Amino acid sequence: MDLTKILFKKSLIVIISLLLVLFYLQNGILYAEGGMAIRDKTEEIGKLLIKHEYEKVFRNFNNKLKQEVPSARLSKIMSDLEEKNGPIEIIERLQAVPNIQINFEDITKGLWSIRFLTSDKKPLDLLLAFNSKRELSGIWLFDEPDAEAAEIKNSHYKNKTQLSLPFKGGWVVIQGGFSKVENHHLRATDGQSGGSTFAYDFVMVYKGKAYRSKGRRLKDYYSYGQPVTAPADGRVIQVVDGISDTPLGMSNVFHAAGNVVVIDHGSSEYSLIAHLKKDSIRIKEGDELKRGQIIGSCGNSGGGALSVPHIHYQLMERPYVWESVGLPVTFSNIILNGVPQKRAKLKRGDFVQDR
Repeated sequence: MDLTKILFKKSLIVIISLLLVLFYLQNGILYAEGGMAIRDKTEEIGKLLIKHEYEKVFRNFNNKLKQEVPSARLSKIMSDLEEKNGPIEIIERLQAVPNIQINFEDITKGLWSIRFLTSDKKPLDLLLAFNSKRELSGIWLFDEPDAEAAEIKNSHYKNKTQLSLPFKGGWVVIQGGFSKVENHHLRATDGQSGGSTFAYDFVMVYKGKAYRSKGRRLKDYYSYGQPVTAPADGRVIQVVDGISDTPLGMSNVFHAAGNVVVIDHGSSEYSLIAHLKKDSIRIKEGDELKRGQIIGSCGNSGGGALSVPHIHYQLMERPYVWESVGLPVTFSNIILNGVPQKRAKLKRGDFVQDR
């Protein structure tokens, strides 16, 4: 290949990457509405907590949150947290958290997190959700806020299998990463995670929303019915099908994962893909799969009350969910937020697609 062709190819890659960045900025993830005003409100709440002025924090709650977390309960939560970890002393950082409107009932207009340090130098994370009136509509506190602080098994593991994304086109990570603020799967560190500790949830998003129209029907969701693909070569060792989609706003406590496919990649690495659409699974146990082969369609089987059509992906060290421990995932040959990457870990808010 001559120099002109090489330069042309590199220029083309740069142009495509810039176009993808523009697409991401226009159609991807919304951060906190209100900008600096919400940031300042977040910092104010953090300072009030350090000074133990819980009643003033409580006044920022919306009516629903006031009922769910009365002032006395907030005071008790903070007291127990400081007794365990030491008094909160400083705010180490403030950070906007990507806010993806995945449910038509979601009133969140901004998410911010605070990293505190206690007198014992222990990190604590506070996640705050704001509504359009800049009232607090949600508040979550995490000690041992990330995989390192929680000393979670396999945190530094590097997958041996070269893994592709389990879908076609561009999707957004709505849960994923190594902190509890970014990834609710990481919060289940009590042995009950079913191998999902480092799992990812993906949805298709347009202009900050996961749905068209009013989002009251499953078919309103961009992800619904989209093809789901094998992330690497492997043998199918488990297929669960026949579970109906869970209606929006409801949950399936008996089959939380819904319709599932488990793939053995060798090297004690097993992919699990969950929430597939009923009767969409095209493969059977014992089949040998190729990377990128369609295995089924994105659905809403299983899931909790706030679940919407999405792809749940996790890597495990054993074939059976409840006997397994989760493994961190590095994906290969992807475009991450508009930039080509040979290998990359993902976090909440990332816009990703295969190269």
